[in-house]
Amino acid sequence: MPTIPVPSRPRKEAGDARAADPSRLRLADAAILAAFAALAFLLGVFPLKDVDFWWHLRTGDLIRELGAVPRVDPYTYTVPDRSWVDLHWGFQLLLSYGYEAGGVVLLNLGKCVITTAAVLLLLTSRRRDWPLWAMVPAWLPALVLLGGRMYIRPETLTLLYLAVFLAVLSRWDRRPWLGLLLPITQALWVNTQGLFVFGPILLTFALIDAALRPGAFEKGRRRWWQIALGVTGLVGLACLLNPYGIRGAAFPITDLLFGTLSDPIFKEEIAELSSIPKLIEDTAGYPHFMLIVHLSTVALGGLSFVLPLLWRGTTRIADLRGGGGDADQGERPKKSRGKRSKPSAGPNPGGRGKRSAAEAPGPGWSLRPFRLLLFLAFTALSWQATRNSHQFAAVVGTVTAWNFGEWAAAVLRRRADRGLDAGPRLWPRLAALGVTVALLVAVATGGLYAAAEEGRTIGLGEEPAWFPHRAVEFAGSEGLPPRFLGFHIGHDALFIYHHGPERKVYVDPRLEVMGADQYRAYSTLSRAIANDAPRSSWRSVLAEAGNPVILADNDLATKVGVTLLLDPSWRCIWFDEVASVFAQEADARSGDFPAVDFLGRHFGTQADPAPPRLPAEWRASVKGLSKYILIFLEQRNRPDQAAAMIPLGLSRARQARAVLPGEAEPWAFAAAMELGRVGLASAGPDRRYLHPFEPIRDLHPARVASFARSALAIDPDATIALSALLGLALQRGMDDVAVPLLGRAIAHRPRSPTQAQTRDAYRDRLSQAVARLGAEPRVDVSNGDRIRRSVDALLASGRVEQAVDLLEQQYPIGERDWPTADRIAALLMHLGRPDRARASWRSVADPPDPALRQARVAASYYAEDDLDAAREAYELALDADPRSFDAQFGLALVEHDAGRAPDALSAAREAIELAPDEPSRAASQAIVRRVEPYSDAGPAAP
Repeated sequence: MPTIPVPSRPRKEAGDARAADPSRLRLADAAILAAFAALAFLLGVFPLKDVDFWWHLRTGDLIRELGAVPRVDPYTYTVPDRSWVDLHWGFQLLLSYGYEAGGVVLLNLGKCVITTAAVLLLLTSRRRDWPLWAMVPAWLPALVLLGGRMYIRPETLTLLYLAVFLAVLSRWDRRPWLGLLLPITQALWVNTQGLFVFGPILLTFALIDAALRPGAFEKGRRRWWQIALGVTGLVGLACLLNPYGIRGAAFPITDLLFGTLSDPIFKEEIAELSSIPKLIEDTAGYPHFMLIVHLSTVALGGLSFVLPLLWRGTTRIADLRGGGGDADQGERPKKSRGKRSKPSAGPNPGGRGKRSAAEAPGPGWSLRPFRLLLFLAFTALSWQATRNSHQFAAVVGTVTAWNFGEWAAAVLRRRADRGLDAGPRLWPRLAALGVTVALLVAVATGGLYAAAEEGRTIGLGEEPAWFPHRAVEFAGSEGLPPRFLGFHIGHDALFIYHHGPERKVYVDPRLEVMGADQYRAYSTLSRAIANDAPRSSWRSVLAEAGNPVILADNDLATKVGVTLLLDPSWRCIWFDEVASVFAQEADARSGDFPAVDFLGRHFGTQADPAPPRLPAEWRASVKGLSKYILIFLEQRNRPDQAAAMIPLGLSRARQARAVLPGEAEPWAFAAAMELGRVGLASAGPDRRYLHPFEPIRDLHPARVASFARSALAIDPDATIALSALLGLALQRGMDDVAVPLLGRAIAHRPRSPTQAQTRDAYRDRLSQAVARLGAEPRVDVSNGDRIRRSVDALLASGRVEQAVDLLEQQYPIGERDWPTADRIAALLMHLGRPDRARASWRSVADPPDPALRQARVAASYYAEDDLDAAREAYELALDADPRSFDAQFGLALVEHDAGRAPDALSAAREAIELAPDEPSRAASQAIVRRVEPYSDAGPAAP
């Protein structure tokens, strides 16, 4: 019998030897650490978007100029000389010197290096027998979450200080003299950020943990407690080592916890101060990627306690059933708490011996109060305010890795004690490395950020088209009031950087300085201007505030800009891709600042001082103009103001498509803006597709449909394009087009309560559209007359696409007469298929009116926004028939959109003379009125 296992034993041992090759294991562990470090570094490599950066930078410069830290607020004029406890001054000095040496790029690199060093310090704060292959995967969700707030902020240094504290406290039970690093760290921390209070909190948790351990107060522990309590006292004294003394040390409690930031308005209106439940409520339960990562980090952290406890319980039961506990190494220290337990539980002040307790294998997994307190406290903090996710991720990621690392080590020791194979293996290391590298690749390729839907990119400079530098610089021009009010509040920080403290702001992002009352006044004023309700007092509030220069973010404060554009007492004196600047009319007049003329910019009579240059600037420019246009149309009922901006918006969209040929947004925004011209073009009644194609009624709707379909062909989820095409289909009664679009719109998960309400409204509209469609009409294609009747029945029921499909099947290209070809083409133009419409018109070899056919072909090019091809085709039509109204009117539209005012004026005047009816004449006259002020030609004759 003993000879049976002999042949297999050598093979098994040989395999084990290969798997446990120390050099290969060390190489694999090094690769895991390198991949983890690279991932941590790369997660921080994104462009600067944090608005607080600028006031921090200006304050650092100011401290260097004055040689003293600020004690009163130098920036705001509404709360002058208010006390300011600026514990960030150390960070701000580093920021100032770093920016001077290498700008944002150097500071971003420094942030990445500090963050990587901190997380590596946390990861390597472990016993040697805790395997990296168990700890690193446990760290990854927290690392991704931490990457979401890797900003150039004081919290980057807070992360480093947290790492030092956790690294020391995880070892000080065995090496208490390491605790002397903590007072030094605390002294640096208190001069960096108000979150220095985390240091004493962590220390308190560690003392509680030490006090709860068996034999904590035995005689052998006395020396340890003397050192620990001495360190604790020094950490407390270090909190006083700041320029403000006791006032600074008490700042986290008096100002943050129970002071200014405790006011509920901040949690209601400042996104990063909102709680997780409020975030879920505000997003209508939308499963945001980072929210899922946050909750997964909490869940994984909880499991890191639960699973080892369950394992410990099951192994104890198994050992008891087996008749003894000798295999449970986790219980042995409890059975002999004498000499054997002291090296692991007691102090080792001198660190003597060939192998210290820090390196020796520990007992089986046990619940550590220190880790549990860390997990509960920082999870609660993250639940209360999303901005705490940075510290939460660092602490909970560390605790989770510790728990799983210790558990894995305990499992391996138990297997070894029971005579089972527990040797080091290569495959778990390769698996951990593979997961880490896969995540690294996802970050490097942008896949992670695409999943997060946050638009983050890899880069080290500033986020383009994010900070309104040029607008803010202009807002501080000589001749303008030295007072500034920004919407949103982050832009005040940029104004402080460019113009402070000589020119001052109404409010700024330093919430603890501004106070809840002033922020509440600012918030109320912002809503009052945006809503512009009758008898609103916002004008008098601004007058009391000295009528400051106002900056409105074109994306985040569009309604504020719309109100000020419509108010005659305010003048828009700057408009670029990010923001617009307004001055009180009297101030603008006295400073000789002309109003922005949007049509003048389109027609070239007013220069744009800051045209878009970068791709991101083109995107932002088109988006900003479209938002203004939509609010003018949908919320203010001011099509006249929209008409003044639409030509410039469409021109910018056209230029943006040349810069960004593969993107859907320029097409989508163009569709939304063009939809604003449908009403201006004297749109006819519903079901226009039942009538012959007419340029004044059908060209603009055809462009809307064409632009929207172009966007959806690039991105099927382009919401703006989907909304524009859906709105047009419902307005025109094309129910077979509307039904699938409504289904797609309903399928989109809402991201706010407003969107949830819109989805409910879409459900009602879908039911109505399906009811209108009713039963499908019977189709008979036995002869031409019955085909026509079948098509008429389909169109009468709102089935435009089905009617076109039937006509194209029964009358292929080359077999159509002019009436059939024209009818098919007209329907295709309504559907947004100008290329197929053009092919249908061109399929007739000998049309009865060649000029009309050429004008229709030109219209198809215009529907595609190909102005050069449309112009050439319209000119050919006029060569064939100089008295073609369709050609002259279409040419006027083309020249108008191309920004050629004299040519548009000439063509529009000719169209007036050729107009077949009053609507056609009125549409032509509207073009004349719009372009005449920008043309060198004289006014039209009465």
